[in-house]
Amino acid sequence: MTYYGLAGSLVLFFQSRLDYDNADADVQYSIWSGFCYVTPLFGGWLADSYLGRYNTILILCALYLSGLVLMVFGAIPGAESEAVIYPGLYIIAFGTGGIKPNVSTFGADQFDDDNEQDKKEKESFFNWFYWSINLGALISYTLVAYICQYGIAGLGGEDWGFFIGFIIPAVSMALAILAFYSGTPKFTIKPPSGSILSAACGMIFEAAVTRRNEAPEAEYWLHRASRRYNGSYPDSLVKGMSYATKLAPFLMLLVPYWLCYSQMSTTFQNQGCQMDLSFGGADIPVSALNLFDTVAILMLVPVFDMVVFPAMKASGAPVSMLQKIGWGFVFAILAMGAAAVVEVIRKSNVPEEEYTGLDSFLADKDHISACKDANNFDPRKFQSWYSDRSLDEPTNCWSICSDLDADGSLSFDCIECDPVPQAASLSVLWQVPQFLLVGTSEILASVTAMEFFYSQTPSNMRSISAALNLLTTALGSWATIPLVLVVNANKSDAWVPDDLNKGHLEQFFVVIVAIMVVNLAAFMWFAKGYKYVKATELKALAEEDDDHVEVTKELRSENEGGGDDDDDDDDAVKFA
Repeated sequence: MTYYGLAGSLVLFFQSRLDYDNADADVQYSIWSGFCYVTPLFGGWLADSYLGRYNTILILCALYLSGLVLMVFGAIPGAESEAVIYPGLYIIAFGTGGIKPNVSTFGADQFDDDNEQDKKEKESFFNWFYWSINLGALISYTLVAYICQYGIAGLGGEDWGFFIGFIIPAVSMALAILAFYSGTPKFTIKPPSGSILSAACGMIFEAAVTRRNEAPEAEYWLHRASRRYNGSYPDSLVKGMSYATKLAPFLMLLVPYWLCYSQMSTTFQNQGCQMDLSFGGADIPVSALNLFDTVAILMLVPVFDMVVFPAMKASGAPVSMLQKIGWGFVFAILAMGAAAVVEVIRKSNVPEEEYTGLDSFLADKDHISACKDANNFDPRKFQSWYSDRSLDEPTNCWSICSDLDADGSLSFDCIECDPVPQAASLSVLWQVPQFLLVGTSEILASVTAMEFFYSQTPSNMRSISAALNLLTTALGSWATIPLVLVVNANKSDAWVPDDLNKGHLEQFFVVIVAIMVVNLAAFMWFAKGYKYVKATELKALAEEDDDHVEVTKELRSENEGGGDDDDDDDDAVKFA
């Protein structure tokens, strides 16, 4: 709830309180969101090398809380400050880096693989873990989003909306820390086993560069670094790392998927801002449409986990992990296609401009985009500012001459303003299908990816494996940045301008569809040739006593100095 309570309304905060345009708000959100998924590399390394998962979670949660407190103070109305907001945001990014790679693996650590009941329950753990995250997101996209956009009567109203709204994530994080700490006596807390990050880099370099022409008889290129072939690294470590390197193509192919996912908080929100937000006599917060993504997950996770997948397994047609991820890509493609169709229909329902100057503003101000401040387009506000520079300057008006009226104020003939970005008469509920489709894709792609990368790597690599999985989310979020810059390169015909009615957002979504279609084809090719690593193989690897002890000693010395089972044999992704 904490992360989505803040992130869900952040683009709106950038637009309505810091006066960013659509592209700038999307870019700043994408940069920050990306950092939130890069820092897990640090959090995973810290947990594996020094602190262990439990201590890393507890300490960096406290750091996270301090960033939330800064966000609250940075949202005080009339005193919104980038000098406070940005430090708060990036402290949060570092704090979440200790949580994201470690919470799911810490939860999985509570199950004993030697206990059949625990082993069975762990198969459902990742589904229900993701389900609980989205239960918190449901609160964020309803209660918190509404408060941020519309405020609470009696508590400052709309002006204090973000201040009150950001207090809620801060309080929820404080309560989460207390709840986590109170469970300490019941937890299975494993000590740090040593990070293999630096050893992995050295191993890859040795096999790919210094010994690239050695040991031609090695069955896999990375094995050239093992002592069996006169390399520098223990056989068990090299074998474990070889499992991890075979996951690299799937990590890269998740990046375009997360590009699709990131549109929910950026371009989907831009689109929703210029749609009709009224419903049943009330106004819908533009961020609240994300709840349909959440609802899809909350409703369908139990259906898939307890009905669909067991039924397919019982019928003799079990669905492998890679098959699930592939179908998740299909639903992401459908979501982007639905968004493109909605944009075409939305633009056909925008009122035509009939006036210019002040008459244009007065005619259009009641239909302004929900993410824009009407004062920034008001010639009267500019006229007042021109006479009294202590007032806030409207950002979308300017003077073209200096003629004064009889009362000494700047003539309206000398004032020009950008046209008011008008909302279409099309209901924002037309966006519901695209959010539902993304939610369905998450169950299949995102949840399964967590399980896949956990189950296919040795235990001492799982925090780093989880962090690399999260890194793909960062890269997908960051991929939005160059894509927006490219399609907006022609300023006179930008695809994602400040006023979407003058842009081509539908073409932007079509480009993402094309990227994902190519990505899906590549994914199917790699999936067809992948051989799953069995739990028994990983267990046998850990039980190679001599190498295991040697690896542990080497890693600790270095630090001081400086899945599915047999059902997954069918590993081709089938779409039939």
